[in-house]
Amino acid sequence: MNGLMKREQKTADYSNRKGRKSAFSSPLALGLLAAVPGAKDPVDAILWHAGALVIESGITEPPYAPASYAPLRNVKEIVHRDMEIDGRLIPNAGGFIIELRKDRSHERKNFTLAHELAHTFFYESVPSIKYRSLTSLHPHHDADEETLCNIAAAEMLMPSPVFSKIAKDYSATPRSLQELSRLFETSLTATIVHLLRLGIWNTTFILWKLKGEKIGASWLAQPRSGLVHSPMLEILNPQVSSVYHTFKTGDATTNTEWLCLNRGYKFCPIHSIRLNNKMVLSVITQQSVSQCPPPAKSGSTLPALPMEYDCACDGTGWRLFSKDSRTYAARCRASHHKTH
Repeated sequence: MNGLMKREQKTADYSNRKGRKSAFSSPLALGLLAAVPGAKDPVDAILWHAGALVIESGITEPPYAPASYAPLRNVKEIVHRDMEIDGRLIPNAGGFIIELRKDRSHERKNFTLAHELAHTFFYESVPSIKYRSLTSLHPHHDADEETLCNIAAAEMLMPSPVFSKIAKDYSATPRSLQELSRLFETSLTATIVHLLRLGIWNTTFILWKLKGEKIGASWLAQPRSGLVHSPMLEILNPQVSSVYHTFKTGDATTNTEWLCLNRGYKFCPIHSIRLNNKMVLSVITQQSVSQCPPPAKSGSTLPALPMEYDCACDGTGWRLFSKDSRTYAARCRASHHKTH
């Protein structure tokens, strides 16, 4: 897993923790929290810093160029150079220098630059710990700090009030996602993770890759589940799939597909576009379909399994059905039950 994928995964992991007790416990995270009066947790503290920086910059509409924030954080120089890592922040006399890997895409460098700028918040809030780590004989890596910098970077590039207002004007389609990414000059994955964290679209995103004639899921991003790389996900009938058609022709498609996720079957409305010859992006909208038996692999039209179940228990929690002249009881699978 490369550096960008690790960063996106950490940010997605925060999405999964939203609403739960804070899992941040490092001295840097707790020090940042203590430095922001009224902050509920380290995430609240880092979002306060990011939001204050956006306001200070005076930028009110996208794109939110992170280079515009640099002078406000005492960054003296931004250098693009050959390097193995995506970027780094170097404390210098009277300020900082940020180095970026020059062969990365514009969107990726934007996120990296914003991420490195977020590290300056820790030098300001917890200077004793940050500067002490520079003189340590052992390289210092704080997972909490990295995750918080990812969250701050997304907020600096896509400030929540503006981003939410704009995103809600778009329908949940791959084209809309591309348009949002172009507008804010962010990567598709960074935009998806931010959409999930803010709960704006109730959709699932899948990046498919083509190896030979076989379609595989590179990652899956879902509400309340975050972003998962190499999920156990497959298309039951790939050769007659609209996703396969999009790979082969480049046509944007809208269809319903049988998907098998973690050995469970779902019949999903799916919208797909081709990003390049090897990658297709799909968006699955959430809707109810009728209940039916599990499918068998074939090229024929298959009946639909429900993504959500209708109540069949009249509020009792149990449904009754007859088979072989006997009556059986089974748990009702509906998430909400009728009441009378």
